[in-house]
Amino acid sequence: AEGLVLQVGEPGTERVQEIWKEETDDMSMMLEWARQRGEERDRRERERERQWRERERQLQERLKRGLEQGLERGLEQGLERGLEQGLEQGRREGIERARTLVRRLAARRFDARTVARLVPVLDALSDPDRIEAVAGAVVEARTGDELLAQASEV
Repeated sequence: AEGLVLQVGEPGTERVQEIWKEETDDMSMMLEWARQRGEERDRRERERERQWRERERQLQERLKRGLEQGLERGLEQGLERGLEQGLEQGRREGIERARTLVRRLAARRFDARTVARLVPVLDALSDPDRIEAVAGAVVEARTGDELLAQASEV
């Protein structure tokens, strides 16, 4: 700045001050521009973070709902299957008990050979009504052959 003052004198000092002011104003404008860009960037970054947190919250909520629904469905299906399996098992056990009872009744009324021939006939039956019909034949038949003939017709 002194060189300007020496070259042009007192008016040069004014020019230096003008240039200094222009440079200072330009620097202030650039700093303000940079500050605003930084604030915009920070705002965008905060918005992105907020959106990610919201997406994460939504995904967690959907996952939680999905797990709850899956668990509920699984329990319902499990109970349903368990009930069905329990009923089926009870049915099978009831049929087997009925077969055993008919064998015992036949063993009390007829000889071992007749009972041995009756067992495959009984084992082939899975309908409780048909097993009951064979039990009726055990009570009504007079001979082993008559029992086997009636049991075969059931």
